Amino acid sequence: MIFVRTVYKIARSPAPGPGAEQALKTLNAAAEKCAGGFDATVGGDKMRVAEVTGSAAPRGGDEGFAATVGVATGQDANGLMKLVVIRKGTTVASFGVVNLSSVMTGDDFDVPSDVIDAQVAKLG
Repeated sequence: MIFVRTVYKIARSPAPGPGAEQALKTLNAAAEKCAGGFDATVGGDKMRVAEVTGSAAPRGGDEGFAATVGVATGQDANGLMKLVVIRKGTTVASFGVVNLSSVMTGDDFDVPSDVIDAQVAKLG
């Protein structure tokens, strides 16, 4: 039996002036730089992000970003999570999505379009 559950962490924040646009530029550059992976320490535990792969940016805002992050789990495949960021004006909405089944199997998954559409609608 495989446990399937998708968990979302959503945040919205204003970024005055050119901050929102700059945030997306910085995020795109970081994703490109980190494509081959990197080591990190989270809560005192060492981990390996094995890959960062850009995905089709969400529509509906002025600008968007999406990536799949593969975290080394010690299994044959990397555990995947999705990062999605949408900018509308000076507000940025970001959310991370983890599918617990995918963390164990490494199988890809889609971020449901209704989740993205709901966040874009909240941006006005």
